[in-house]
Amino acid sequence: MQRLTIKLIALVVLAAAALGLLGGCSRVSADAAGADVQVIGVAVYSYTDDEVSMFRQYYQNYIESNFPVSFVYSEAIRSAADEQNFIRQAKAAGAEGIISFITYDLPAAVELAAQNEMYFMLGSGTISEDDFAAVAAEPHFLGVIGPDHQDEYQTGYDMAVHFAEKAAAEQNYLIVAGGAGLGNAMHSYRAEGMLQALTDVYGWEYNRPLAEILQSAEPLQLNEHVYYYPGYVRGDEFLTDFGELLTAANIDVVLDTMMAGEFMPAIAQAEKVGGRDILVGAVDCFSENNFRAFCQEGSLDYLAGKYASMIGPSFAAMFNAVQGDADFMRENGQAFRLHQGFWLARDAAGFAELYACTQGVYVNAYSADDLRGVIKAYTPAADFAALRALTEASDVESVKARIAGQ
Repeated sequence: MQRLTIKLIALVVLAAAALGLLGGCSRVSADAAGADVQVIGVAVYSYTDDEVSMFRQYYQNYIESNFPVSFVYSEAIRSAADEQNFIRQAKAAGAEGIISFITYDLPAAVELAAQNEMYFMLGSGTISEDDFAAVAAEPHFLGVIGPDHQDEYQTGYDMAVHFAEKAAAEQNYLIVAGGAGLGNAMHSYRAEGMLQALTDVYGWEYNRPLAEILQSAEPLQLNEHVYYYPGYVRGDEFLTDFGELLTAANIDVVLDTMMAGEFMPAIAQAEKVGGRDILVGAVDCFSENNFRAFCQEGSLDYLAGKYASMIGPSFAAMFNAVQGDADFMRENGQAFRLHQGFWLARDAAGFAELYACTQGVYVNAYSADDLRGVIKAYTPAADFAALRALTEASDVESVKARIAGQ
């Protein structure tokens, strides 16, 4: 795997070391927004996942230092019951809204939030058309920000093509499908793209229909070269089974629909046992841990992901709502759908360059000043067009331009 020069590594490690210093601006008083500190609940699928930790650091270290807000986080949400329990807990803690990063039953969650006079939105994610249609007219549902169906599918597709086109011969692939069969639309779309790409590149057929594969809760061997592994990481037994499959099937490439970090020990062990390098691609995030994996250890080879301050516009939307300014964000009485795609790193140098764009001490890809410009409590002339424009300017070039102007 391509290595960075010592100078480049030192530069980005310095940026990473500054993570705890985010928020060079002084704290904004509650009076500046014309309200006391607002409480917002944040629903997450894991308490330790890299993406969750990265997002949380941005909210608690940066946003809380610049706005009159306090975030209340859930424990790991693993079911619709967990989701609804957290909504009740957040209400009891004084929250007036929920920014969710996981949902198992969106209509039920939105209904419960509305009953408790709380706003609800998906902060960074993808949902099905049916789920969105079911809640779009509910005034307490603000909307969803994140990749669309095609983004998710294409991200999985492009990852598989990347590794297939680099190979001199046919390889053995293991697709880590996460919650594809458990109602996680993001994982399902990504896995579908991976499976279709391998068919298109190699001409391979599978021993069962694609829809059936994506609903499976059990590992499958789909043909001589493709293995399918669904489910979330659940302790040592899961990782042992996963590691044994890597070795027994002589896996050359792991295509991962979710966070990669928890799988890495099993992959490293399989590499040691098999005496070979297993290539790893993941849909994950530009975190410090993934920087080490990609740029220093060489254990990660391809990443499509999100960055910490990408969730800034989600906060801005929710803050507008809890300040009493929800109506201007509705289009024809409907909740919004705002688009943000993934950043892509095909090699270590590319990862390091993008990572450095997200880890500033005094500036962020989405700064406090950027967000104040679309919050009516600070900018009375703010309109939905401005919120949409800022939210959807999440691509690399737009971020670089904003940072250059700060």
